[in-house]
Amino acid sequence: MPKKLLPVVLALAALLASALAFAGVATARYGPPVAARHKTTVVNVTEKEYKITLSRKTFKPGAYRFMVVNRGKLTHSLAINGPGVPHRRTSRIAPGGSAQLSVTLKKGTYRLTCPIDGHTALGMELSIRVH
Repeated sequence: MPKKLLPVVLALAALLASALAFAGVATARYGPPVAARHKTTVVNVTEKEYKITLSRKTFKPGAYRFMVVNRGKLTHSLAINGPGVPHRRTSRIAPGGSAQLSVTLKKGTYRLTCPIDGHTALGMELSIRVH
């Protein structure tokens, strides 16, 4: 290696080492990058007369996107009610249609229902526990 390049290579190596050290301190102090902290979990939801089925049974606090598909012969909807989520709902979903509902769940119990008149009373409800 030519003697003129040695100081440049050493300076670049020192700069790289400093940047890596700073990145480690920043991650330790401020946590992972924003994108890593805000990962959204997708939950597939199937609705039909008169049942709601979820693709998962366990929930941890965080961001969720409920992907709702109506496999029934009647119009349905999905509502979620619980800590920090005051009665959020999808629009009405025609048979064969779909909708999405994005929420952030905290620790606690949430009630999922079909808010179409009478559907909850006929069994379209369930509870999930976030822990």
